[in-house]
Amino acid sequence: MCERDSTTNYPLPKSDFMRIFSLKEGTLMNKQTLSIITIVVAIIAIALLLFSTRERREPAPPDMGNVLAVIDDLVIDVEEAERRMERLPPHTRALRDVDPDLFVTQLVDRHLLVEEAQRRGIQGSELYQQFYEDNPGQPESHDQAMIQALVQTEIQRLPPLTVELMREIYNERPDDFLGMQFDRHQDTIRDLIAHERDVLRALEFMDELRAESTIQINHRAREVLLGEE
Repeated sequence: MCERDSTTNYPLPKSDFMRIFSLKEGTLMNKQTLSIITIVVAIIAIALLLFSTRERREPAPPDMGNVLAVIDDLVIDVEEAERRMERLPPHTRALRDVDPDLFVTQLVDRHLLVEEAQRRGIQGSELYQQFYEDNPGQPESHDQAMIQALVQTEIQRLPPLTVELMREIYNERPDDFLGMQFDRHQDTIRDLIAHERDVLRALEFMDELRAESTIQINHRAREVLLGEE
């Protein structure tokens, strides 16, 4: 189920990644995460849909009819959603029938990410080429590569993770580093802190993109998509 901000009609979903790893500020990902995630931007690539309580939203009309979502001047109705299906990764397409609310939210967030990547000319970057070469030729590959490169660009802007900062975090949060000695396990500690910091930056970045747009989500997305009464 999607959580909802009491002041808006915008669903605030927790993605599968969030549920699996219980990611929240102040909680480090465990060691098993490091073997699963080789780069933080994969969170977005596997449809990490983030939640925010800071967006600027206008109330949706009581009945949006056949319209699933409105993003500024863009209207996404059922036909438009179907047209976008081929540009979505398989796991996102599957959500249409399994979790229509999350499916619509992913359509919105992917649009915001791709639009921002296009605005910045990300498709001409080396990062885009690297990500595109990982999965060329698929209908969704272009958008996926732009999203990955965009988020990686934001992560690269973070300041260096110094030993002093690592030690400060290590001392402040001993329960997150049980059984680890700072000098002996410094590389592992660095990886854990870096991954958490990168993911939190991805969360903040998605919040920022949402806050810059006026978004309306149809609270009847399930009924509209699946034809339920």
